[in-house]
This record gives sequence, structure tokens and C-alpha cells, in this order.
Amino acid sequence: MSPYRIRTEPRTCCPDCFANSWLRDYVKEKSRETGTCGTCRRRRRPLLPVCDLVGPFANLLSYYTPLEDPYLESGGTLIELIQWDWEVFRDDLVESGRAGALLESIMHTDWDDDSGEFPLSAIDSYIPRSRRWYHDTLADIWDRFCEQVIENPTDDLQLCDSGFHEFVLNEDLLGRTTIYLSAGTTLYRARLGFTIGPDNHPQPYSGPDIGPPPIAKATPGRANKSGRAVLYCADQEQTAIAEVRPVRGEYVSIAELYTLQELRIVDLSTTPDWPNPFATEHLSYEIEFSSLLEAFAEELAKPLRRRDDVADYLPSQKLAEFIEQAGIDGVRYPSAMAPDGTNIVLFNPLLVKIGPSKLVEISNIRIDYS
Repeated sequence: MSPYRIRTEPRTCCPDCFANSWLRDYVKEKSRETGTCGTCRRRRRPLLPVCDLVGPFANLLSYYTPLEDPYLESGGTLIELIQWDWEVFRDDLVESGRAGALLESIMHTDWDDDSGEFPLSAIDSYIPRSRRWYHDTLADIWDRFCEQVIENPTDDLQLCDSGFHEFVLNEDLLGRTTIYLSAGTTLYRARLGFTIGPDNHPQPYSGPDIGPPPIAKATPGRANKSGRAVLYCADQEQTAIAEVRPVRGEYVSIAELYTLQELRIVDLSTTPDWPNPFATEHLSYEIEFSSLLEAFAEELAKPLRRRDDVADYLPSQKLAEFIEQAGIDGVRYPSAMAPDGTNIVLFNPLLVKIGPSKLVEISNIRIDYS
């Protein structure tokens, strides 16, 4: 760590010093005076002594550790890292060096000059602690599990035996993501094509014909093995239509479904809130867990290709199996075919009543590519 450099450090800050919304609100709430800010020099601003930010910033800095050997690992200055990861300060304050001075001033108020250590410097080299973890992250465990089940499809590998702690799966995965759909909630299910009615005119598939396939015809999917009938549906009509991949001019039957009772659903459809680095306990774990939820959602939402090897389905099938065994009725996940759309797979198709159906003709298809 570089030697301590004597410099003029600000003793107050104001909401305008920060880009982070939580910090801006925190300073406004804790401020007890108004005046000229000691950091950004703006006038008539709510002021907070820098010592009042020691706790929040100590929590943030717990995620970083000094770089030990620049030849073995690459890092960045502390001020650069926290600004890149969390956008803490206003950019102009970072560029002028005043953000670094503020960071040092905050942490120096808690520095013990008898400790034998140099006080924190904003321009010293650091790395995130995750770069030096000697354990697999939760996302690493999931990736390894996916590889194992694909390479060994006949082995009875279980998610709960793959290295996840019971707390992660039961308390966090199930406890944090479980939502409830009230009885009578409307969902949608689509099927390509139509049937011919008594008058020789096209009619939409309806009733059992638009429900789950018979067990004998149930092919493997993201949440079911071959011969297991589950019900794939969507929260939005347009999403249900998009998921069957129609072409322009094709007819699609679309039906409404009504939930018959309150359902417990694990919701993986939304990007998890990234932890607040200033107030979240166990920050490193929370970052790991958020990454794990993103990995679960990505696995379920992968676009299916008709040429896919069925072994590619095994990881998400195992995830769905674990969730079902926990007494959950289904999983909500992002749509692979409709931006901002969400799908739901129900493990028991009898949990919904099939309502009226209609026939639609596809008039336009939007294509995005990379």
C-alpha cells in the first residue's frame, strides 16, 4: 500500500456529491444543516459530516481487498473499481479527484493511527474479493452441475446433492422467489394450426386438444422429461403465440386458461435486485446469489432448437424437479421468443380450467439477428 499522503480532505458532503440514489437519499435524511458543501462546493445544500458515512462505506469496501502482486493478478485503483461497479460518485468529481478525496476522508475518520497500517488511499490498487475466493461460487457450482448431468445423462444426479447448501436452495431460492397466483388468474396457451369444423371451416383447437399433449406423445422440454405431461403457458396472449414460432400467414389457436386455486410459483422472470452495497449484510454472498438466480432464469429461457440434444434439457429439468418436490406448483421464467414476455410451466395441468379459444392469423413476424 502506498505511503500516507497529507492532503486537504473534505469534512462535509451533500446529496449532489453522489450518483447512487440510495446515498443521495441517505444524506438528505441524515442531514441536520444546510450550507456550502465541503466536497463539491455547491451552496445551500443539505450537509452531512463525512464521519456519518463510515458504516455504509465500510460495508461497500468489504467487497474489495488490496492487490498483492501485480504480476500475478490485475486490479484497478479503489476509486475506479467502486465507481465502475456501483457508480457511487458524480463523474465530474471522480475526474477532478474530489471523489477520491471524499472517499479517503470518510474512511480516515475511522482510522486508528496506532494500528501500524497506512490509511486507505483511493488510488491504491485493489481487486474484488471474489477474485481471490478459494471456494466455488454458487454460479460455479451450477455450471459444474450442468456439465455433469449433460455428460452423464443416465446418472441420478440431484440438485440438492451437487454442492449447494440446503439454506441456499430452501431458504433463499424457494423463500425469496415464491409468489402466489390467485384463483381465477388468466393465463394463455397456444397451438399451431386448427381443426376443421362440421361446416368445413377452420376452427381453433379447444378443450383437451389445446391442453397438454397425451403422456404417450409428451416429448422432453425444459421442465419435463419424455412421457411427463406438464402445461406450458404464458402470462400474455402475444407471448403464448410467439412461443409456438409461427410463420407469416400461419394460423394459431389460442386459449384462455383460468387457475382453479391459489398457486405457489417460483418466479425467475425478473432480474433479481442487485444488493445495496452500502446496507446489505453479507454483500459477497448476496452478489453470488443474484448471479445464481440469473443463471437459473437463463437456463429455462434458452431458445429451444428442434435439433437440440435432449441431454441439453437435463439441467433445467433437474431444477424443475427440485422445485416441484418442494411443493411448488410451477415456475415463471422469461420468454425466449417475446421480449419482456413471461412463461409459466405448471407441473399439474389440472390446476387450470381451459376456457374459450380463438383462431388468429399471423400477419407479421419481426426478426432480430446477431
